[in-house]
Amino acid sequence: MHYEKAYYIGTHHYSFRCEEAAEIIGVEMIQPKESDDWRACYRVKYADGKEDLCPVAEHANYKIVRAGDVRLSLTQKENAVVSNTGANTKT
Repeated sequence: MHYEKAYYIGTHHYSFRCEEAAEIIGVEMIQPKESDDWRACYRVKYADGKEDLCPVAEHANYKIVRAGDVRLSLTQKENAVVSNTGANTKT
């Protein structure tokens, strides 16, 4: 049996840090308000150390990928955007 870290990637354009991979560091049950039902959430951690809770949902705008499938770090993604827009001023 093989194990690999799992990453959460929000795919909706309104997702927090859309298309940025965050390591799933746990699953927790939360109850936002006492009148609300309990719900499962992924606890995720981004490369810069920021943590967030993301609801586990059957029909959601996210994907879960293994570490080997995470292709771009935040820095690489930003550099790709700059290069594609022609705004790169480095010589």
